[in-house]
Amino acid sequence: MEPSREPREPFEVKIWTSSHGLAHHYFPQQLEKAYKHEGLLRFPEIDAVSGRVIDEQFVDIYREDFDKIKDSPNPRISILLLGDNNIRQYALMGAFRVWKHTLEIIELHKGTCHPLLICGMMPSPQTDAQTRPVSEYLDDRLKTKINELRKQGRSAKIFGHFNSYSFFAEPEGYIIANKYFAPDGIHLNELGAYELASNMLLGAKILAEVLLEYP
Repeated sequence: MEPSREPREPFEVKIWTSSHGLAHHYFPQQLEKAYKHEGLLRFPEIDAVSGRVIDEQFVDIYREDFDKIKDSPNPRISILLLGDNNIRQYALMGAFRVWKHTLEIIELHKGTCHPLLICGMMPSPQTDAQTRPVSEYLDDRLKTKINELRKQGRSAKIFGHFNSYSFFAEPEGYIIANKYFAPDGIHLNELGAYELASNMLLGAKILAEVLLEYP
């Protein structure tokens, strides 16, 4: 379904994530500070669950929610920041499950006017030596998949991807742990949460502008 061409309200945005999106990890507060797109985007709804992984149960929850709006001509931008818990807990098998279930979510969005922004795997200074190689491989596959989709024409411009790791690392690739991360080495501090929120909003803004350019 194509987006409505009637005069529209700002685009709805929904963020799906794990504990990175909870208030005691500063995300909602920093999202409010970073929110500067009132005319284009509504303030995002946050669906954050501590310890959340991408699995069959999550896809069922996502599908049930998406079914409520999939036939609407008013686009809603979904932002997916998940997968790092899969990799920390299950290593390669976790990465395989992220890949498999993310493809299922992509399929839900195909043929609709509802954009999907896939965030790359969040870095974790505490486990970086073990999780980074798998995370980088998975990020490369997801990025390639989204780029392939976007070449398929106007209707596929609803898909986007960014590399979360790059927001919190030096150009050489080293994580700037003391600047962006809490002492646990997993979650973000206030500055890190602001950096994440700002880039999510920027990604959503870009997808919204694409929809307006290609109605």
